[in-house]
Amino acid sequence: MRIILLLLVVCLASCSQTIYVVRHAEKATPATATMQSDKNNPDLSEAGHARAVALQQRLAHAGIKSIYSTNYKRTLQTVMPLAKTNDLSIVTYHPSSDSLPAFVERIKSKRKGNVLIVGHSNTIDNIANALVGSQVVPADIPETDYNNLFIITRKGKKYHFKPEKYGE
Repeated sequence: MRIILLLLVVCLASCSQTIYVVRHAEKATPATATMQSDKNNPDLSEAGHARAVALQQRLAHAGIKSIYSTNYKRTLQTVMPLAKTNDLSIVTYHPSSDSLPAFVERIKSKRKGNVLIVGHSNTIDNIANALVGSQVVPADIPETDYNNLFIITRKGKKYHFKPEKYGE
């Protein structure tokens, strides 16, 4: 009986995965940027760097094995503290609506380890909805909203959605 129970526990553990989806932290305002390229690809603000540390602290023991980010300074800087702490590389993906279905399928086919995805106000809703298979986030995230932490848990073939907040 104990062997069956142990096998069941091992199966449940290996058949589950958690995917965390966040928007990048607060970005520096375009007024502080010196070049046009900086205006289109700003760094994080001071508050953004503090939020990135809050994300690292929130997910430090979440078993993150893969981190995905768009190739923008603000998204990369958002996940950098967690990547450094956990000695993980950051895999970039393209945020265009044409690329997102293939990206989501890639994440769904990844069965080992928990995942962190960082995106933008107009993409994290699409990613969360596609992962879950239903509209759990009704629209793009407001431009001033940076504290959403969408937690998507896969158990077997089912995905469950839980919205949380993190940081100040």
